[in-house]
Amino acid sequence: MSALAHLRHRLARREDSEHEQALLRIVIVGLVLAYMAGFHGWPSEWSANNQHIVLVLSGFFAVAVAIFASICAYPGRNVVRRLVGMVADIGGCTWYMWVAGEYGFFVIGIFLFVTFGNGFRYGRRYLFACQLLAIFGMFAVLLYVPSWQEHRIAGSHPHTLATLGLLEIVGKHTLPRFQPRHIADPRNVQQDTPRDDPVRRRRDGRPR
Repeated sequence: MSALAHLRHRLARREDSEHEQALLRIVIVGLVLAYMAGFHGWPSEWSANNQHIVLVLSGFFAVAVAIFASICAYPGRNVVRRLVGMVADIGGCTWYMWVAGEYGFFVIGIFLFVTFGNGFRYGRRYLFACQLLAIFGMFAVLLYVPSWQEHRIAGSHPHTLATLGLLEIVGKHTLPRFQPRHIADPRNVQQDTPRDDPVRRRRDGRPR
């Protein structure tokens, strides 16, 4: 068995889909990094701000690769690793909104994508935690970034209000029916059979 086939088999046996999320993170951050590095031309032509952007994106890419490497080396469930990935995702989105100003408005959609993704993969607690991080990040941008401060009408930016409204709807109406994807999968649900049912065994006079 080749090393790649062994790795695929090792990851396929995991009990959750954290490895899929980690690969998606590497692809997205890698594409953004490649675009930003190529968009600004040769490194010798980069301004100080461009260098800062590429450097920070490189840091996020390194974190993404490190998380995936950790999953490959230690494929068991790891809460700390999940939280590190969540903070990195929301932190990266917040940072981009901070440096891009209003040009970063599309990141609001990524906030929702990351929030729903963590909820579907890991359950309600992770969705709530990611929701709080996203709200905190958006309010920090709203309060401290000059280009966003210009649009504070009645205390909020329209895009921010819309996103907070969606997150509130998620919390109140979606979560009561919410289950993690790996739990909702019928293959992962252990069902009692008549042989394993203790009540049926006692009723039939069979030994426990």
